[in-house]
Amino acid sequence: MSKSIENQAQNYATVVGTLLDASVKEMETKSDKRPFRAATVTLRVNQAYGGKGEVSEIPISMIAMKFKKDGTINPAYENLGALKTDYQSAQQVGEAGASRLRFSGKSVNLRENMFADSRNVENVVSTWQVNATFFNEVRGSGETSVSNADCATFNVDIYLMSIARELTAEGEETGRLKIRGGVVQYGSKLDCFDFFVEDPTAVDHIERNWAINDTVNAMGRIRHTSETVTYESENTWGEAIPRTSTRTKHELIITQGSDFALDDEKAYSPEDIKKLNADRNQRKEQIKIDARNKKQKKAVAAATTSSASGYEWEE
Repeated sequence: MSKSIENQAQNYATVVGTLLDASVKEMETKSDKRPFRAATVTLRVNQAYGGKGEVSEIPISMIAMKFKKDGTINPAYENLGALKTDYQSAQQVGEAGASRLRFSGKSVNLRENMFADSRNVENVVSTWQVNATFFNEVRGSGETSVSNADCATFNVDIYLMSIARELTAEGEETGRLKIRGGVVQYGSKLDCFDFFVEDPTAVDHIERNWAINDTVNAMGRIRHTSETVTYESENTWGEAIPRTSTRTKHELIITQGSDFALDDEKAYSPEDIKKLNADRNQRKEQIKIDARNKKQKKAVAAATTSSASGYEWEE
């Protein structure tokens, strides 16, 4: 018997690093004005895997209601408030003096983030983010304890939707494997993520032992890097002025996992995933509808403002 979609998939993340920045907002729910805090915390993580080092700046999204169901103060709400008073970011005191934080446990996981493209509302962008409700301060040097060392990792059970060699825009293989995986979240909600496999040995094993419609366990590294590229403007005349652009890599890199598909009692059925994917497609359509309505309202407001204003050179 397959695993029920009422049971969410294993989905854990761990991020340990130096606090770069923290933005905490005091907010209220629209419907009943219940207070809550929302925060975005960015950690700089210097981790090594695959025989090389890599520095990522990992943003983590946090939300905590002020009161629990019994009316008492939510510890997670106070935890977020402490970000403003008890910890120092690299922006405030420099990286050497900044606080080191750990996000780990069942409250830290990967979530899909879908939104309409600002340039084309008919295109819904799907990406991922790290969500958390609690954190702890890291005491001591990362060099003296494995548990204190910088890391950004995930451990997720995924339903395999596609497995293919990654191609460049010119159609050439990059050597990496690209995997589209579905993760059953709380409330029988399906999130979809792209994963990448870089190690040749891992690529070979997965191509031989994993198959579409399998449920597998995947573990690996969270990558959020950026690099500045300088180039010269291509004008037909005049000075060639150097310009810069930033290239960001926002990827989930599988470095290990289950040898084969998980046993039936731990695996989701294709029929159930098909139903959840249909629900996800409905969410995508609603995002488009909301974006169209918002764009139309802005256009009406802009037209009203334009018709009401004049310029002194107009006759």
